[in-house]
Amino acid sequence: MLKKIFVLVFVCCMCCGEVWAQSSSGVRSFQQGQDAWRRQETQEFLIVPNIYKQLSPVALNNILNAEMVFCYNVATAPRNYNGYTLDGFAIDGFCGVVQEQLKSVLLQQLFGTPENINFNTVEQCTINPRVMFRFIRGVDSTDVLLSAPCYSMAVFYGGKADIFNFSPSAGIIDAIVSGLDEAKMSFSSPAALKQVVPIAFSSATSSRSAPSSQTRDIFNSETSKNSNPEKSQNGWNKFR
Repeated sequence: MLKKIFVLVFVCCMCCGEVWAQSSSGVRSFQQGQDAWRRQETQEFLIVPNIYKQLSPVALNNILNAEMVFCYNVATAPRNYNGYTLDGFAIDGFCGVVQEQLKSVLLQQLFGTPENINFNTVEQCTINPRVMFRFIRGVDSTDVLLSAPCYSMAVFYGGKADIFNFSPSAGIIDAIVSGLDEAKMSFSSPAALKQVVPIAFSSATSSRSAPSSQTRDIFNSETSKNSNPEKSQNGWNKFR
C-alpha cells in the first residue's frame, strides 16, 4: 500500500511539473530565507512561508517533529450524530499509523511545495472531509484534514482552524486520499479499551473479545469498507 500511494503521488507530481528535493543538495537549495522552520531530522526543508506565518510555532512543531502520526477516515457528522468524532467530524475508520516514508511525502507535498497551494483564491465549494492526520508530540497534537473534492487542507490547533486551498494539486490530494481509503479499518475507542493509542482491527478479527494491544501498520493490514456517514451540504470555510 505504501508503494502504491508513493508511486501515485510521485506520478501526480511529475505530471504537474513538481520538482522533488530528495538529494541533499536539493534539500539545501530549498532552505534559503529567514522563514525556515527546520525539522530536527537529517533531511530538512523549508516550510512554505505563508503557511509558516499563518500557523502557530507550537502547531508546526507538533507536525514537523511528531513522534507518532495517526490516520483517520472522517466525514461530515450528520445532525444528531452521537458516534465518535475528531474536531467535530465523524470518524468513519482508522487508516493506520503513518510510517516515515509516507510522513516525508506528506510533509513535502502539504507544507513544503508552494506550487501545490493557491493563496489568492477562495473556492466556491463545499468542504468534503476525507482524511485526518493527528501529529502527536508528547501529549500535544496538531490535526491536519484533507478535503476532496473541494481540495483543501485544514490545520486544527488550539481551537483554531487554518484552511489552505490545494486546488492546484488536486491529483496529489486524490492519490493520498484514495490510497488511505483503501487502508480503512474499523475504529475502536482507545479509551474504551483502556489503551493510550488508537486500536484498529479488520472485520475479519472484530469478533474477538479484544483487539491486539499493538497498533496496526497502515501498510500491512487487511482492509474493510465502511459506509460513509450521511453528509450535509455547507460552504467553503464551513465544516458542519
